This record gives sequence, C-alpha cells and structure tokens, in this order.
Amino acid sequence: MEVIGRGQEDSSRTEAKGRESSRSLDDWGKVREMTDLVNFVMLIAVSAGSMAFGVLAAYGLLRAGFALMRPQGQTVVLKARARVAQV
Repeated sequence: MEVIGRGQEDSSRTEAKGRESSRSLDDWGKVREMTDLVNFVMLIAVSAGSMAFGVLAAYGLLRAGFALMRPQGQTVVLKARARVAQV
C-alpha cells in the first residue's frame, strides 16, 4: 500500500478539477457548435423568407399596376330604332 501525504492528495484534487474544467470547456465547445448551427439555420430561414416576401411584394405591385392600366369599360348611349327586315 502506498501512503499518500497531504501534498499528493492536494495534487490529485487539482488534477481532478483540471479534468472537470477541461470537460466543461469541451461542453462549452459543443454548445458553441450547436449555437453556430442554430444561427446558420436561422440565417438560411430568414434569407428564404425575405426572398419569398420580395417575390410576393413584386407580384402584388405588378398586379395592382396592371389592374390600374386595364382599360375601363365606358357606357355608351345607343339610340335604338326599329328596322324592318328586307327580303
């Protein structure tokens, strides 16, 4: 059996804490990777949404413009006369 002195016990504790801190740094690295992935997905979704909004806005403006350019029907008064059919 090995007798562990006070100095060796402290060093083993600091090594364990060092391993815990490296694990927590690894965990933070994973969190950062996930955050980067979520940010990338959100960026793609927002860009697709903005393109869709732009296309729909352009469609609405063109539709309104062409509706305003369409010739409007005007009422014309016609005088009706009775005609006799010629044979």
